[in-house]
Amino acid sequence: WTAMCLDAPFVCVGWYWLLALGTGVRPTAPATFTLFLSVWLAYLADRWFDSWRLQHPEQGAHRHRFVHTHRTSLGLLWVIVLVITVAQAVAFLDPSTLRRGFLLLAGVLIYFAAIHLGPPRLRAIIPREVATALILVLGILLFLKPQSIPLALSGALAALFATNCMLIGLWESTS
Repeated sequence: WTAMCLDAPFVCVGWYWLLALGTGVRPTAPATFTLFLSVWLAYLADRWFDSWRLQHPEQGAHRHRFVHTHRTSLGLLWVIVLVITVAQAVAFLDPSTLRRGFLLLAGVLIYFAAIHLGPPRLRAIIPREVATALILVLGILLFLKPQSIPLALSGALAALFATNCMLIGLWESTS
């Protein structure tokens, strides 16, 4: 479940459906599919890059050890899922959603460059958990009418996601 990076996509899709139904937006299959696979792609890529930095993989968290052990096959699966995700998004999402999605993708790529390629002091500016939470919330909001979601609710959801990420990190560091 967590080793295959499936927890975050399911959580995001659940929140998307809850917020959509709560604001009168009908959740769609293309939006659900794109959100699920996009979150999975980002989550696995983040973990994949983390696994390369492990000097002693046996000492890493189970999720990092799993990705480290199966890097090649997961990398191939990642490329296949990327192609499927882009093809279905282009075929089924409206141009406005695609434009916003590409803007979010630019933000995700900047995050990846900062976290995985940038100097350590750059990582200290915005904690990873906060950046991850903001990206996830923006991904969910991408498929909703942004004006229908109060800013306070978006902020609370981001705080919930960031807290969850921090608690997972704390739990993994003590186990």
